[in-house]
Amino acid sequence: MTIHELIEKSGQSRRTIYYYIQLGLLPSPRGKGRNFEYTNEHLERLKRIARLQAQRYSLKEIKQILDREAAEPSLTYAREREADYALKSPPAGWGAEVENEEPTGGELWQRFSLAEGIELHVRRPVDPHSLRLAQARWGQIMETLLKGGRR
Repeated sequence: MTIHELIEKSGQSRRTIYYYIQLGLLPSPRGKGRNFEYTNEHLERLKRIARLQAQRYSLKEIKQILDREAAEPSLTYAREREADYALKSPPAGWGAEVENEEPTGGELWQRFSLAEGIELHVRRPVDPHSLRLAQARWGQIMETLLKGGRR
């Protein structure tokens, strides 16, 4: 696809696309001169960058995430699929009801009713880094709930 098509499909400006290439967030296009060709990989990468920015990651952090994912693509894919499966199928005994909510502002949320008065709201798709942070903080959350305190 041409730069014009990439701009139209991604919603990013030409200047932003060139800047991301300069920073190494996007690969260089194929070809030379006026015959540059952008692929679906460029478009998907721009969408991924936008999702990470929406989660308040800096461009430096995004570069690290993308570099790590590129270094271990099969592991990243497996983690994302594992995260998707875990969220769609709560552990036995939770009695959780999964409910998809209508997208608001282009976002899809899932609500898990864990128990009376306790819900978990998850924005999809789940970033593997965010999932690991939530897992690491789960003990703190439960401790706070058991003490009856507020965070």
